[in-house]
Amino acid sequence: MIGQNKIKSIDNFNSPLIILIGNANMGKSVAAEYIADKIGAQFVRCGNKVEEVREVIEISYKQIEPVIYYFKNIQLMNIAGLNSLLKVTEEPPCKAKFILSVDTKEHCLPTLLSRGFAIELESYTIGELKEYANLKNLDFSYNSCVYSPGTLELANRFDYKQMNKDISEFCENMSYKKALALIKQIKFSEDDEGWNLFLFLNNLEKFIVDNIGHLKASKYILKFSEFRRILFYVGVNKKMQLEKLLF
Repeated sequence: MIGQNKIKSIDNFNSPLIILIGNANMGKSVAAEYIADKIGAQFVRCGNKVEEVREVIEISYKQIEPVIYYFKNIQLMNIAGLNSLLKVTEEPPCKAKFILSVDTKEHCLPTLLSRGFAIELESYTIGELKEYANLKNLDFSYNSCVYSPGTLELANRFDYKQMNKDISEFCENMSYKKALALIKQIKFSEDDEGWNLFLFLNNLEKFIVDNIGHLKASKYILKFSEFRRILFYVGVNKKMQLEKLLF
């Protein structure tokens, strides 16, 4: 695992509930696997539906070997599932621990934060990103919107430089036609080919701020922030929401 010295420096993960906090593609799943490996536990990825959560909790009390159950993006989990996990902190199983990942503290149940062991993932340095690029033989000639190993890998899966060129042309002469042309190139699901949506948003926002100044761009920044929040809602039509943002 590149970076994340805070996690590497922790000797004991005694809490039955560990909460990893960080933006999309910051490496929360990698960190969860690292913790499982460090304490010598089996690593099991779990679903977020309430019936899946309750089934995992029931099984956890029957384990005779160390197990880490990992729930990703709990901001998508309903309150019943979260409350089930909360009860685990009252009578934790002997051999099982639970790791949860969430994008921000604000999207996590406050009682979970207070009872669990919360770890905010650290930002990556340029040196760490270059180290990862060399390790994985990736191109590192990108701007500051590539902020983690995960986003570096995403940027290498499509023509990142062409995306930035198209964003620049769109911002210089905005039109519905150019907005639709951008939208057509974005990947909205795992099966799609195209640009990563989060990297596109980061670069579009950065271009606006760099060209009209942070104060003037404040209303646009609020729109981007709201749009990112909406993206985490279950069943949201990402394409339609992006059209509203650009138009």
